[in-house]
Amino acid sequence: MTQTSVFSFIRGLILACISVGTALVAHGQTVYPTRNIQLINPFPPGGTSDIIARSFAHELGAELGQTVYVDNKAGAGGTVGAEFVSRAVPDGYTLLLSNSSMLAVSPLLYTQARFNVEKDLSPVAVLVQGANVLLVNTELPVKSLAELVAFAKAKPGTLNFGSTGGGTTTHLAGEMLKQMTGTQIQHVPYRGAGPAMTALLAGDVQMMFDNIPSAIQQIRSGKVRPIAVTGPSRVDALPSVPTMQEAGLPRFEVTGWFSLSAPEKTPKDVIARLNAAAQKVLQSAEFQKRIAELGYQTVGGSPEKMAEMTRAEVARWTPIVKASGAKIE
Repeated sequence: MTQTSVFSFIRGLILACISVGTALVAHGQTVYPTRNIQLINPFPPGGTSDIIARSFAHELGAELGQTVYVDNKAGAGGTVGAEFVSRAVPDGYTLLLSNSSMLAVSPLLYTQARFNVEKDLSPVAVLVQGANVLLVNTELPVKSLAELVAFAKAKPGTLNFGSTGGGTTTHLAGEMLKQMTGTQIQHVPYRGAGPAMTALLAGDVQMMFDNIPSAIQQIRSGKVRPIAVTGPSRVDALPSVPTMQEAGLPRFEVTGWFSLSAPEKTPKDVIARLNAAAQKVLQSAEFQKRIAELGYQTVGGSPEKMAEMTRAEVARWTPIVKASGAKIE
């Protein structure tokens, strides 16, 4: 082989290596994910968020071709888990099951913010939305909203209402009820739906607003009494339960939604991949049926839509939080 041939051979080999390397880089950008994904549920096991997180994780994993496992990191109205995700490596392998109250309300309530929603988290997609339901302990002698309000006014300060945590829709719904009816009812926050429901069943609190999915079994078993749902219309899962508006408060409406968030600076192509996979999950008949049985409905849409919905929630709840004077250390 001549010297010229040798140089030509080496040059061709180098170009081939560069070509293969470029292809591998390009391929590496399109094969996300290549390993298991951690989905942080910022609330304890047993509640609505856990039901939704595990159902969604299973379907998302099947869509992405990797295991998506749920890790519960509860505390401070969901902000502990949110802070954990906000500090994670922004590579798409640590995600957050966020919700409307965590993104829009908690920043208004917590005096020592653990994270900044706009700066520390990237929206991916809104997953599902639904109303809450007002429940009372079966020992409380009321069967309607009118009777509950009358009881509260006749015995001011004697009723306690539980919530799944400060800043959640279950907390703010109670504050809204107090404002609209002029009643004195003490708020008692718990670390999630499970502990709050246990307190309601034990009579430690006499009433609570709860997400329908986590309350539905206790309602159907007759262990708690539903008074009204907080959405604009009745819920298929509880067809005989009136809305708060039908029950006598025409301006009362509280709905919440669960969403998927990622750490800020997560690559745009990863966000796009996650969003596309989420849309397919939300469009599947099996997932929609599961969510409908829980009294919720799927939403979907772009990351931009989620950002817009978050801004709308901030505008909606800011005056209510200010009027309540509620603050959490």
